[in-house]
Amino acid sequence: MKGRLSLLAGWIMAISLLLIGSSTWAGEFVVDEHTVALWHFNEGEGDVLYDSSPNHNDGTIYGTQWTDGKFGKALEFDGVDDSIEIPYSSDLDPRTHDWTVEGWGLTWDGNSSWAAWVMCYNSDYSQCWWVGPWISGPSEGKLEGLLYDGSTEVLIKTAGYLIQPGLWYYFALVRRGSSVELWLNGKLIESDNFSSLADVNPTRNVQIGGDHQGDDWGSHWWLNGKVDEVRISNVARTAEEIKAHWDQAVVTENIGSIIEEIESLTELTQGEQKSLTTKLDTTLARVSEATDAYEAGKTNVAVNQLTTAQNILGAFINEINAKIKSGKIDKATGNELIEQIQKLIDLLEQLKVDYLT
Repeated sequence: MKGRLSLLAGWIMAISLLLIGSSTWAGEFVVDEHTVALWHFNEGEGDVLYDSSPNHNDGTIYGTQWTDGKFGKALEFDGVDDSIEIPYSSDLDPRTHDWTVEGWGLTWDGNSSWAAWVMCYNSDYSQCWWVGPWISGPSEGKLEGLLYDGSTEVLIKTAGYLIQPGLWYYFALVRRGSSVELWLNGKLIESDNFSSLADVNPTRNVQIGGDHQGDDWGSHWWLNGKVDEVRISNVARTAEEIKAHWDQAVVTENIGSIIEEIESLTELTQGEQKSLTTKLDTTLARVSEATDAYEAGKTNVAVNQLTTAQNILGAFINEINAKIKSGKIDKATGNELIEQIQKLIDLLEQLKVDYLT
């Protein structure tokens, strides 16, 4: 299972390589004025995880292995002694203002109890915040987020058993006004209102994948899994932003699946396959450009890029119909491809609505 999922992540990453000259892979976060730290995990080697924001919140990597990620590269943690440590900065903490930590996490079997995707806490837990999955015990499969100021604790845990080993999940923990929200795969899963939560400012390093230092009782909360694409913001990311990021990821993955299917059609020449896959590659590029434009505040430009992507997919459908008519592709296969492309067109239409809302 693990090998097959790694291969799947590999070809999704490969099709994103078409974005030559782009600073991000399709579906990645981009830096904006609210970004405190953004780690893309795309270094692919070395023991430093670089912050793409101008704030230089670079992390030190302990153990871990570079591997294929949800977008580009990622780091894999062994559940024993691997972690990433980012030096303390109060800017990374929720403090008293709106705030978001979001990213992509994956777990394998073999974690004990709770595991950290991202966390920061004093060694005696007098101040802390974190987000991560429960992998065993009575809370198995649940996602947990927490903010604690030393007096008031806001602990949110998903009611359902949502986290399955071997799958990527997009998570977001948000402090928004008088509420704390836990999001999973673009959906608000749980939230809690509070009136007395004050300054959340643990003064230790931010940890990803486990705690290199450990708490006062020797716990490290090691992760057996992967982490990719983590961003901390000094604003509560809107529901539209969170949903849009998820939709972009779905578009990227679905396009990858269709490319793989086209390349398996031996009845098509390499030139015919390339004509079709190039349209999908170009669609992916337009979606990436829409992401950059939207997060730069250029909503109209983003919507225009998505419309262009829809038109390209319309041309793809026309080409498939022509190949069905000529007998190059059998009707059942061609109609299945057209159905998948139409779903992408509809998804891009919803993404446009999210951008404009």
